[in-house]
Amino acid sequence: MAKNKANADAAASKKDTSQKDVQDKGTTKAAGKADKAALKSDSTPKKAAAKAQDKSSKAGIAGKASQLRDFFEESKVELKKVTWPSRKETVTTSIAVVVLTIVVSLYLGIVDFALSRVVEFILS
Repeated sequence: MAKNKANADAAASKKDTSQKDVQDKGTTKAAGKADKAALKSDSTPKKAAAKAQDKSSKAGIAGKASQLRDFFEESKVELKKVTWPSRKETVTTSIAVVVLTIVVSLYLGIVDFALSRVVEFILS
């Protein structure tokens, strides 16, 4: 009897979930249509730049030169946003890398030497 009630509850829950999914899909479709309409009517500077870039890309070598110039201008802007490490931070991290490299190479050298001796002992 408890099993039948559990099955009925599961079926009811599944039906509620499937109805909710249908409602969500309808909402998603409506939102998607609204987004497309907003994109069509939206005239942002990025869109203007994209249109200009499309026109310049059709002009051949001049278009490629324009794209290259735009790339370097945008790169310059992005490099201004970078937080560069101080000299002290750079020196500290460089020393840490060198020390760690030496420690790991010593460890691997010792392990290699030991294993070669073990293999030599086994084979002789």
